Amino acid sequence: MEEQYFDILYVDDEQNNLDAFKASFRRDFKISLALSAAEGLEILKNLSNIPIVISDQRMPKTTGSEFLEEVSHRFPDSIRILITGYADLESTIEAINKGKIFYYISKPINPEEVKLILKKAFDTYHLQLNNKILTKEREELLIKSEREEKELIKSQLQNLRSHINPHFLFNSLNILSALVQDNDQAKTYILKLAHVYRYLLQSSDHTTSTLKSELEFIQEYIFLQKIRFTNGIEMKINIPEIYLEYLIPSYSMQILVENIFKHNAVSEDYTMDINVFINPDEYLAITNTIHPKNNLFESSGIGQINLIERYNLICDKKPKFIVENGLYIALIPLLPPNNYKDD
Repeated sequence: MEEQYFDILYVDDEQNNLDAFKASFRRDFKISLALSAAEGLEILKNLSNIPIVISDQRMPKTTGSEFLEEVSHRFPDSIRILITGYADLESTIEAINKGKIFYYISKPINPEEVKLILKKAFDTYHLQLNNKILTKEREELLIKSEREEKELIKSQLQNLRSHINPHFLFNSLNILSALVQDNDQAKTYILKLAHVYRYLLQSSDHTTSTLKSELEFIQEYIFLQKIRFTNGIEMKINIPEIYLEYLIPSYSMQILVENIFKHNAVSEDYTMDINVFINPDEYLAITNTIHPKNNLFESSGIGQINLIERYNLICDKKPKFIVENGLYIALIPLLPPNNYKDD
């Protein structure tokens, strides 16, 4: 059975008043009637939401303002109107101030004035309803936008990760081929190589990693580079323990250290000194001596761009790159562990 719909619920303890109200407005509105507050609440409970609820003030057991207050709690979308005499104006004003009612109708009732009030009440109801729909749509759009933005950031981060130079893999494999005759050295090299790539695989889905894990990784990485460059590398790490749980973008140290070997000549004659420490501004500092290669082509700067864009996606801090006193200095912002949760 199809549920019945009414425009107005009118509550009054006098049947004559109910009959007169319905006779006056039945051509313009679909009206449901109730002889008490309890009956009115039962009708509201059983029927679809009724836009306008009207009650006489003077009723036994429950006054009109008390009834409409209950309606405001249980059916807040309804437009509530109180019919009241001059003697009840004080309680009517109190009801208006407390948000129990939107409008009041003074006795004796003037049908034309009431009709105008009812039309105004319907306008208010539909404005509220449309505003509620628009608010819900806005919230859904915001949720959708946040979800899409999050997916975009993940996509951008994945794209940035894919820019990491693959030359290291091929160089390592070439060295491995040359070491197969030296079993002990080959085994150690293979073990370190496995550690490096296990870390890369484990970190591939994480935006940030702890400084401790990055330092452990970079020491494995430097070991492999020392095999490649024999005695041409010296690396010193001086990081206070209190900073080890701070965060930096995953494998950002590898990007920076790899750039050192990409852009500089390294040999026993050109020893590469690398220092890792925390500077006075609490940035992670990585410095290296400069022995520029005689490259035919200028650097593309992909490593720096990669790191800058990754910081742009997770915070408002930026890495810094400085050349000073024969040193290349990379300064990496440290991120407090409690403020940057990885997804």
